[in-house]
Amino acid sequence: MAKKISRTYRRQRIKDGKDQAFVELGKKRHYLGTYGTKESKERYHRLLADFEANGQVLAPLGKMPDLTVAELGAAFWRHAQTFYRDADGKPTSTLGGIKLVLRPLVKIYGSSLARNFGPVALKVVRQEMVKLGWCRTSINSQVGVVRRVFRWANVSTFGGRSGSVAMAAAFQAINSSSA
Repeated sequence: MAKKISRTYRRQRIKDGKDQAFVELGKKRHYLGTYGTKESKERYHRLLADFEANGQVLAPLGKMPDLTVAELGAAFWRHAQTFYRDADGKPTSTLGGIKLVLRPLVKIYGSSLARNFGPVALKVVRQEMVKLGWCRTSINSQVGVVRRVFRWANVSTFGGRSGSVAMAAAFQAINSSSA
């Protein structure tokens, strides 16, 4: 007998007291935003419609254009300089970490197409961080920044759902191995 897939619009209480809406489709939890809002319900219905239309498989949305990793890094850096600011408008310390991680990323893969960046490339960048003598916790944090760069590019800029299929595989590969 086929396993029933949960498609219920649900909420989860998170640490800061906000209610987060989510739906589980195909063994994966998809977060939709703040529970009860019009936007989260809209995302739920759109996600469910995509899921049903594609034979109960979520097709990746929005492909990255032919953008190099260096161009992507520069675009994210411009975004970060305006986004990572405190209430006074001063840059936060997060910018320093982003600048640090963009160096090995662009040094190794700057001329490669961003859409081709996948699990092996992410491991190579992580290995470069090890060669630079960064500590494990710093490397783990900086790998998260690389993930953020590609997620930002796909979700915010190009209309994708949660990053490219290749990057999703890269995240899984990195999380399953050690630094």
